[in-house]
Amino acid sequence: MTDSHDVEAITALAIAGAEVRRIDDTPFVLVPPNYEAVNLSHMRTTPARNRGCTVLHERSDFCAFVQEYRADLCKTFGDGKRFVAYFDFPTPDRPAWAEWSAVYEPQRDDDWLLWRDHSSKWMTQVELAHFLEDNYEVVSEADGGVSGAEMLELAKHLSVRRTVDFSSKVNLTSGGVQFTYDEQDKGTRGEFVVPETFVIRLPIYRGEGTRLVRCRFGYRITEGKLAMRFDIPKVQEIERLEYEELLMVIELCLGKVYLGSFTPPPKTS
Repeated sequence: MTDSHDVEAITALAIAGAEVRRIDDTPFVLVPPNYEAVNLSHMRTTPARNRGCTVLHERSDFCAFVQEYRADLCKTFGDGKRFVAYFDFPTPDRPAWAEWSAVYEPQRDDDWLLWRDHSSKWMTQVELAHFLEDNYEVVSEADGGVSGAEMLELAKHLSVRRTVDFSSKVNLTSGGVQFTYDEQDKGTRGEFVVPETFVIRLPIYRGEGTRLVRCRFGYRITEGKLAMRFDIPKVQEIERLEYEELLMVIELCLGKVYLGSFTPPPKTS
């Protein structure tokens, strides 16, 4: 039985003695016994054409890269999740392989992911306090929101009142919610107010400008214990609008972006 090393050796000898043929600029040889075509493109000093896919992580880099390398065959597509520029896109009168491309898939900003992933999650007052203490910097006074300093103060207020029983909440005409609590160790009663909504300012996609996002607090009192959460309404709508803004900026830079995607046909042997 002939092992794999013998087969490789026989093939190498066959190639060594075979005539090198070409289709366009692609060299190949026919190797017996079945005279299969063996592509020798890897032995060229330079490739016959550019191939490969370059992945960019920021919109500015994608635009700069495409501007540097594009030619008249370049076409760009956007499918709602990413952008792909093909430098060798086929046209009716000039066939091309569409094998050379650049891809930009917008990366969601870390702060946005953190707030988005905590949205609509019930937390104890202490858990919410810790979250706000760690992330109050993105809270904005814009559009009538509370300031980051006010949010930090609220977080400290929630954090220090761990041994209290909450008895009621009242929706205020000012838009906030007033909570009444009894301190177990002191036997005293107190009140504090939580805003109904607040605004965060942060980028949705890495490397892009910031967007104002309004959040809404949610509350429930169960057996004297307060649970809280914040909700970011219409998260998918926010990300869709941000993608559409990216699309407009890229079109200003590169020209027409076709809405959709392109799949090159499979190669036949």
